[in-house]
Amino acid sequence: DFVQKTDAHIDPISELPLDYSQAPLDKPVVLVGYGQVGRRIAETLRAAELPFVVIERHREVVEALRNEGVAAIAGDAHETEVLLHAQITQASMLVITVSDTMAAQPIMDQAIAIDPSLEIVLRTQSEEEWRLLREQQLGTVFYDAHELAKNMAVHILSRYEVDTASLDLPD
Repeated sequence: DFVQKTDAHIDPISELPLDYSQAPLDKPVVLVGYGQVGRRIAETLRAAELPFVVIERHREVVEALRNEGVAAIAGDAHETEVLLHAQITQASMLVITVSDTMAAQPIMDQAIAIDPSLEIVLRTQSEEEWRLLREQQLGTVFYDAHELAKNMAVHILSRYEVDTASLDLPD
């Protein structure tokens, strides 16, 4: 059973503070990584007032987030216990923003083992990995260069007042 508690003493920063852990968030987004991409996603979730929990390896980042009132825990998301502390069993979505797709695979494996129906969103920096992950249908995959090029092209077209809705843009 994935929800078993351990008897080992756990570092308090690797668990959510009591105000979050005693009153679970309502279908939070579990956000893995708080680098350039994760931070922007978190800012958007916060602006939309959507509940989220950040899993981040760097303690100082977690401490700063907590000081800002953000639910965050320190740890490696590929560990089942870390995902459980982040309320993955109540989550609406798992968003993996780490740039290393090889590091993302064990996180996805653990999350799917806990909840096979959990929606997963992740990024990749490799077109080959993007194609492979899309074929595996494990979640929604965003290829960094593809998304950047698509957004830049849409911006360019908008300057020429081209209606992008009517175009068949590459997937």
